[in-house]
Amino acid sequence: MHGHSRKKNAFIYGCNLAANGGISSWTKVRLYPRILARNSKFFSLPLSKFKVQKSKAGTARVVIWKQLKVTNSFTLESSFWGYEEYENVDED
Repeated sequence: MHGHSRKKNAFIYGCNLAANGGISSWTKVRLYPRILARNSKFFSLPLSKFKVQKSKAGTARVVIWKQLKVTNSFTLESSFWGYEEYENVDED
């Protein structure tokens, strides 16, 4: 978990593909965030990001994803200053 100082709501930073690859790789990584979005007005799926930037290579979520092959390795971000009720849609 991590506190975010500029964005509102809760959201996830994840890795782009499942650690073991496969045809449903894209879906596996995004399933848990979609479940959160459907069950909480505090969680924003559109604010969630699934890129692995070079500058984030040393973060726990990326190291665990790459080295230990953990597909659902996320950072759950939550705003320090509130939320806006968000209508979650099924888009990334």
